Amino acid sequence: VVSVLAGVDLPSLRRRFPHAGGIVRMMPNLAAALGKSATALVGDGLAPARRAAVDDLARRLGTADWLADESRFDLV
Repeated sequence: VVSVLAGVDLPSLRRRFPHAGGIVRMMPNLAAALGKSATALVGDGLAPARRAAVDDLARRLGTADWLADESRFDLV
């Protein structure tokens, strides 16, 4: 599951999609239309190949910034 829902955290997504193999919050900004977005990403339960696929998707929008701590998500 890749979510771009503002304000919906990983635990909420995990409760809604308990059988998902992995969950990612991805928040691009308006500059995505120009390929210049700083895109924040945080994930849970991702296999390396799936993380790489999401990273590739995010990099098409600009830069991809994976965060280890979801509490920092709004800083990007």
